[in-house]
Order: sequence, then C-alpha cells, then structure tokens
Amino acid sequence: MARDLKRLAIGGAVFLAFWFAVARHPEWLTAVGNWIGSVALGPLVDNATN
Repeated sequence: MARDLKRLAIGGAVFLAFWFAVARHPEWLTAVGNWIGSVALGPLVDNATN
C-alpha cells in the first residue's frame, strides 16, 4: 500500500511539473506534437500522397 502511494505521489509530482511547464511554455507541447506527428504520420502521409 505504501509503495503504491509513493508511486502515485511521484507520478503526480511528475505530471504536475509537466503540466506547469506546458502551461508556461505551450510551444513545447506543439513542438513535441509536431515531432510525434512527423515521425508517426510522416510515412503514412508520404504513402497516401504518392
């Protein structure tokens, strides 16, 4: 039980830190989204347009 609470607390702290970072710098989320989109969707888009 204590281990689960510790894991939850760490996860919550990481999530909050990420949330505040994105709230202060929303361009980070856009950059990450664009990167994921280019890596994941790039080949699919290339195949669809060829």
